[in-house]
Parts: sequence; structure tokens; C-alpha cells
Amino acid sequence: MQSMLAPLDASRRRRVVAAAAAAVAFAFLLVVLPGPTRNPGALGVAGAVGVLVVVLAASWRCSPVLARVGTPAAFIALVALLIDSGGGTSSGYGGLFLLPMLWLASLGSRQELVLGFLFVLLARALPLRIVGEPRYPSSAWRAAIVLGAVAVIACVTIQELLRHARVRGGQLAERAVALEQARAQLEEQNRQLRDLDRLKTEFLTLVSHQLRTPLTSIKGYLELLTGEDGEPLTPTQHRFLTTADRNADRLTTLVNDLLFLMQVDAGAIELHLAPTDIGELLHSTLASAAPAAAAKGVLLAQEGAGPVLALCDRGRIVQVVEGLLANAIKFTPAGGRIAVHGLRVVGGVEIAVSDTGIGIPPDEQEQLFDRFFRASSATSGVFPGTGLGLAIAQSIAEAHESRIVVESTPGRGSTFRLLLPAA
Repeated sequence: MQSMLAPLDASRRRRVVAAAAAAVAFAFLLVVLPGPTRNPGALGVAGAVGVLVVVLAASWRCSPVLARVGTPAAFIALVALLIDSGGGTSSGYGGLFLLPMLWLASLGSRQELVLGFLFVLLARALPLRIVGEPRYPSSAWRAAIVLGAVAVIACVTIQELLRHARVRGGQLAERAVALEQARAQLEEQNRQLRDLDRLKTEFLTLVSHQLRTPLTSIKGYLELLTGEDGEPLTPTQHRFLTTADRNADRLTTLVNDLLFLMQVDAGAIELHLAPTDIGELLHSTLASAAPAAAAKGVLLAQEGAGPVLALCDRGRIVQVVEGLLANAIKFTPAGGRIAVHGLRVVGGVEIAVSDTGIGIPPDEQEQLFDRFFRASSATSGVFPGTGLGLAIAQSIAEAHESRIVVESTPGRGSTFRLLLPAA
């Protein structure tokens, strides 16, 4: 209710004054229509009251209560004067009593609306009692009751609808404020996340570059110590240095992977596309992986014969196949088998790497190419890794406008497929 009685702004005040003036003008317009003989004295008083109606409406800024209640009260008096000046009940002005009630229904409180009904009842009852027949016959009570009932129903309904509309409008305004605050908060969180992502990228770049320099130095000295020109080493020393060299290689690979992923995020992967013999590429990659497979006791096989040309970046595809082969060897137990093929299929050239390893649970296969994700079948065993290899392979595949798809059954093995455009 408080929102209903809130002060009107300047534009609404102007509309209120215009509405009051229009109602007065409409009432006096009816005077010029053909009808009973008019009472000039009563019309003169009615004109003065009409001016008062507009003045009271214009006083909203300094006295809202007076304007809200006084304006319809003055208009009710105006209508009573017009009815009396026009011959009483036969004047036809009775319907004008509805206008001030609509005013109160729209702008006033429930108490002010009841007060307006009392004013109308008084304006209808006094002439019936004071003047009486024949200008105000007793049968006019029926018309007054009907008009009053219609006015009550209409005005109460309007006021209730307006109340609900204002309540709903207030709720929507509060919701809009809350949404605006949430939007501002979300923007601030997004800004903070962007800053954190930038800091993370800068940190990884700095650390990766800073690690490369000492790693290069470590690798160089390890090669000098284990090389033919170095001093003879005891078996224990040689084992220690070999372990250090192997871990330096792992750390170098991790640094290179991180730098590659930052290039992916920056959209800086450069491809040098050229017709490439996939059969020869797989043959040379298998030759490089053969020592690791032999040490694990895993059989490597290449399926498919003859040259199969694909349009791709040879170096990047070698990186993908090497990564898939390394994973297959890591997760395939001794006595297992790994097969690769490069075949011409509908839509291009397919590269596939299949193994008889531990497999991947079905509910984890969609996450397999996410960064740092490792399947439970890998983390539950003694299989080291960072979870970056497949993410890098998928990034290279996407740079070729393709994707790596996986088919896997836990305990039976996995197959990774990559489709490349034919040359």
C-alpha cells in the first residue's frame, strides 16, 4: 500500500492534472447537449467548483493527501450541482459519479475509496431527502443503488488489480536489482579469473623457460660423463647416471608439453601441410618404439601395405603416433600385442593404434582427452604420467580439423583412431 501512496513524479503529476481537467471539461460538455432547462445559478457555482477540482489536482506536490481526496470530493460536488441544475434525476449526469471513484481506485488507499463512496452516497441521498418529488422521485433510489453497487465492484476490482500490479512491479524491480548485482559480481569474478589465467600462463611460461636452461646443462654434463670420451665408470655410477639422464628426459618432455599447450591456448600452432606417406611414417615410428616394446615384452605389428598419402604436418602426426604408441606400450602387459595401420577409408586416411592392454572404463572415456586427467585404470596401477599426452594429441588432431576417437573395453584393450584428409 505504501508504494500506492508514493509521491508522483513530475510527468505523472502533469497527467493527473490533465485527467482532472479533462473530466471537468467532459462534464460541462454535456451541458450544451439538448436537455431540460438549465439553472444558470447552479451552473455558475458548478463552474467555480470545476476550477477548484483542477486546482486541487495541481496541489499534489505540496499536499498529496488533499489533492488525492479533495479532487474527487470536489468533482462529486460538481456532479451534484450539474444534476440539480439540469432538472434532477432526469438530467442523466448520474454516471459521472463513477469518474471520481475511478480516481480513488487508481490513486487512493482503500480507506480513501470508502470515504469516496460515502461522499457519493451523500450526494445522492441529500437531494432525495431535501428536494424530494418531483425532481428527485423515490424511485431514483433504485438507480442509485445499482450505480453504487457497480461502482463498488468496479473500483474495488481496479484497486486490487493495481495493488497486485504494484506488488509485482516491486518484485520485478527487486529482481532486476538482484540480477544487476549478480551480473556485476559475475563480471568481477570473470575479470579475476582472466587475471588468474594470465598469471598462470605467465608463471608456466617463466618456469618452463627457466627449467629448460638448467636441463640442457644437466643433459650435456650427463652425456659427457656417460660418453665414450669420459672416464671409466663403475656399474653403480653408470646406473645412477642413467637414472638421472632418464629423469632429465622426463622433465624435458614435461616442460615441452606445457609449452606446447600454452601455444595451443594462444592459437599459435603452426602446421606445415604436405602430402605424407602414412605407411612410411608408421614404419619409422614403430622402429623408434621397438626397443621400448621389446624391453616390455610386447609385440609390435604394422597392418596394411603400400603407400597411403595424407595431407598433414608430418612432424605433428609423428608426435601423435609416438604418444599413442608410448601409451599403448605402457598399459599393455608383457605378452600383449600392439597393431597400427594407415588405411584409405571413405572421407580420408585413417590411422589407428590398437592394443591388448588394461582398457579404459566406459564412463571415463569422454574425459580421456582432458588435461591432467588420468583414467582410474591407470592411477590404480604403477603407471607414471602427467595426463597431458592425449590432450596434446587431440589438440594436434583438432588443428588438422579432425578428432581422435577411442574404443575401449576394460581388460581387453583400446583402439585410438584419427582420420586425416587424403592427399
